[in-house]
Amino acid sequence: LCSTGLMLEQGGIAASGSAGAVVDRYLKNIQCDIEDEKEGKLGWLVTAVKISNSSSTENQQFQMGTEFFIKLYFETERTIPNVIVSIGIKSEFGEIVAMLGSFDTDNLSIAAGKSVIIGKIDRLMLTPGTYFLTVDVRSTYGQELERLEDVIILRVTGGLSWNSSWNPPAQRRSWVISSKWENE
Repeated sequence: LCSTGLMLEQGGIAASGSAGAVVDRYLKNIQCDIEDEKEGKLGWLVTAVKISNSSSTENQQFQMGTEFFIKLYFETERTIPNVIVSIGIKSEFGEIVAMLGSFDTDNLSIAAGKSVIIGKIDRLMLTPGTYFLTVDVRSTYGQELERLEDVIILRVTGGLSWNSSWNPPAQRRSWVISSKWENE
C-alpha cells in the first residue's frame, strides 16, 4: 500500500503528505453540507455499521428465521431530528431482494456528538445465501443525508424453518422486512 497521498480538487493539488493525513482531510471535505430549513448547514458522517445477534455478539452470519440487529454509528456536530433510515438488502447478483427501515418510527434522530441508531429485525426471512447491505439516511422531507452502498456483508444459512426443496421464484424474492428502530 502507499504511504504518501495526494488529493486533487478542481484540477489542482489540494493536499499532499502521509496517506493517513490526506485521507483524513478528504473525509472532512466530503462530509455532507446539506441545507437544513431551520438551522443552516450541518456536517455529519456514518462512522460504522455493525450487525449482531440477540446477545449483542457482532456477527455477519445468521440462520434464516432468527432475529438480528443493525447498529448505525454516527458522529455529527449537531442534532439532526426526524431522520428516516432504510436498508436495502442486495443479492450477490446486485438485485434488491428486501428492504427494511424506520418508516413507521417517530422521533428517530441523530444526536450531536457520537450516537447510535439500532434496528431490530425479529425474523430474518431471506433464503440462504450472501447479501450486501446498503444504508440510506434521509430527512423526513426525503432529502438524502448519507448513502453507503454495499457497506456490510450478510450471510444467511438454512434454519429450522428452511426446507432446501423450497425456493421462491425470483419474482417473489423481494419484500419488505418488518423492523423496529430506536436511538440507543
